Amino acid sequence: MTPLEKAKAEPDKAGYLFKLGGKWKNWRKRYFILKLNQLYYFSNPSEPTPRGVVALSGAKVQTHEEEPKPFCFKISTTTKSFSVQQKVTWENRVYFLIAKDESEMKEWI
Repeated sequence: MTPLEKAKAEPDKAGYLFKLGGKWKNWRKRYFILKLNQLYYFSNPSEPTPRGVVALSGAKVQTHEEEPKPFCFKISTTTKSFSVQQKVTWENRVYFLIAKDESEMKEWI
C-alpha cells in the first residue's frame, strides 16, 4: 500500500477547507487529507491524484487574523512541498486555509 493509499484509507483527519491559490490568488474549495506529517489536497474526495502535498515536518501552523475572512489559518513550511498538477516544488511556502467554523479550524490546527 502506497503512502497515499494509506492516507486515503486511514486518514488522521479529512475534510473540506478553502485554500488560497499560490499562482492565482483566489479561494478554492479543496478536499484535504492529513496523515502523519503530510497534508494532501484534492479537488474532491474521488480524485485519484492529489493536486498538491504539503510537508508538515517543521511547519508552523497558526491562526491568521490579518485575513478579513473568518476562521483563516496559515501553514508556513520549512521543507519542500509540491504541486502534482503544476509539477512545481516550493520551499518555505505559506498556505492560507479557511475552515467552516472555529471548532473545525481548531481541529485542523
